[in-house]
Parts: sequence; C-alpha cells; structure tokens
Amino acid sequence: MHVYIEDIGQHEGVEVTIKGWLHNRRSSGKIHFLILRDGTGFIQGVMSKAAVGEELFKAADHLSQETSLIVTGTARADKRAPSGYEIDVKSFEVVGASHDYPITPKEHGVDYLLDRRHLWIRSERQQAILRVRHEIINAVRDFFNRRARIDLVSITETEAFPVLEDKVGVVESICHEQELTLLTEAINSLPERCREVTLLRKVKGLSQREIAELLGISENTVENHVTKGARRCTDYLRAKGVVHSSFPDAAAR
Repeated sequence: MHVYIEDIGQHEGVEVTIKGWLHNRRSSGKIHFLILRDGTGFIQGVMSKAAVGEELFKAADHLSQETSLIVTGTARADKRAPSGYEIDVKSFEVVGASHDYPITPKEHGVDYLLDRRHLWIRSERQQAILRVRHEIINAVRDFFNRRARIDLVSITETEAFPVLEDKVGVVESICHEQELTLLTEAINSLPERCREVTLLRKVKGLSQREIAELLGISENTVENHVTKGARRCTDYLRAKGVVHSSFPDAAAR
C-alpha cells in the first residue's frame, strides 16, 4: 500500500510502500540506514542484511544520493526518530539512478548553493523553512481574506529593476541608455580583480566554480569579490539616483 511519509503514523505495524528519493545513506556493519524523502517529509528506513538478503543488501551499498526509489517495509514507532517513526525495509526498487549530485552533505558556500537553488530546496533545513514560510503567508492571507481585503501588487514593485541580480541579465534589467552608462561606470570603478569577477559572474553568467577554475582562485574568493562588487555597484547607482534609497541592497539578496 503506497502512503506518503507525512501519513506514516496512521499505518503503524502495517506494510507500506514509500515512493521518493534517497536523501542520505549511512551504514553500520550489517545494517543500512536510508533517509528517504517524498515531498511530504523525511523518514529513516532501516535495512538489515538478515531481512533483505545478501544481494539486495549489497545493491543498497551502492545507492547514490537523490536516487529515486520505491521502498517497501513495515512502519513502526520510534521515539528516537525525528518524525517519531521508521520503516523496517523489506525490499526496494531503483526507479532512476542519480550521478554526481552537486549538493553533498558537506558544507557549501552560499553563492554555490544559490546557483543550485532548485536542488538546495530539497534539503531538510530548506524544506522546513519553506513550510514555516508557507504557514505564515497562509495565516496572513486568511486574516485579510476574512476581512474582505484584496491583495494589491503595486506597478512600481513589478517594474523596479533588480540591480545585478542573478535571475535576469544586466542588459534586460536596465531599460534606458543613461542607466546602462551609469552601471558601466559603476563596474569600471571597481578594483581590477573585483571588476573581472563581477563581469564574469553577473554579465557573462559563469558559475562560481567556473570563475574559480578560470582565474585560478578559490570559490570563497570569488564569492567575496561578487558580494563586494554587487554592494559597491548598488551604492554607486543609488548615489546617482538610479536605485531608490529604499531598494534592497543587491549584495544582501
């Protein structure tokens, strides 16, 4: 019986099937611990060699992060588990293998993670943040909906151009020739290496890793130059009256 992880508590002692992805894996002797994710939550699957047999146990030893799986086992309560439940795995099926997944359990820089934000939001911390954010936004909307208020997005907010933001190109962001000239002046005013990194990152769209390899510097150094360049350019344009004083600092995005 297929169930979602968030509903696993309703099926204690029952054989269930989880369809999702392998978030992480660790082993201890004759036991594998598989952290599974299905979009509704995370749960640990405990797989013993005695329960699944030598062949399947050995296959699990080579599962890579974010491999899509169909896991079958018995749900049981465990106070030590974050969700309060675990699954005693009886079998699993690989739906799609994952190779060279870029976000590993080790620590990564913010710029590196933002370049891969579509993958970063799969992590436990980001999932938790998004769920809290979702609940807060819903609560605020419900509050105003009950009072017959209407959501209004001002035109100025939708038309304001984000200075040096990753999501759009610089040329598309700046509509007028005068503003483009000022931005060019802002970039040219940067220190030589900072200007070089900023142009590669914000104009040519190279990733942090690509810039580091091209210039022979570390990714942390690239990140520092990008942050400094974005802040200085924003301050320069703000001083020229292009960026409104209430506009958020691009380096803080």
